[in-house]
Amino acid sequence: MDILRKYGIKEDQRLKRARREFLIALLVWLLYTLASLGYAFGVSGSNPNAKVLGFPWWFHFLTISVIFMIVIICVTKYFVKEADLSPWRSEGSES
Repeated sequence: MDILRKYGIKEDQRLKRARREFLIALLVWLLYTLASLGYAFGVSGSNPNAKVLGFPWWFHFLTISVIFMIVIICVTKYFVKEADLSPWRSEGSES
């Protein structure tokens, strides 16, 4: 952030991490929304009895939900880190 550098203020590392985690969560949500809408309108269209590979369209929609549930679990496990929210922390405790 330019305004922080302009006044010589060091940006908190927790803010950088929170911004990164927000962007990752937003990307996962956007991908899920696009996949859901694309599948719902692309495959089933206006036919509620549509079949895909012999299965009802909602069965495949369920598999998309399960895949994204696994993606969310992996993102949470590997990208989201626990942060100390206390404003009183020592300078050497950057985690």
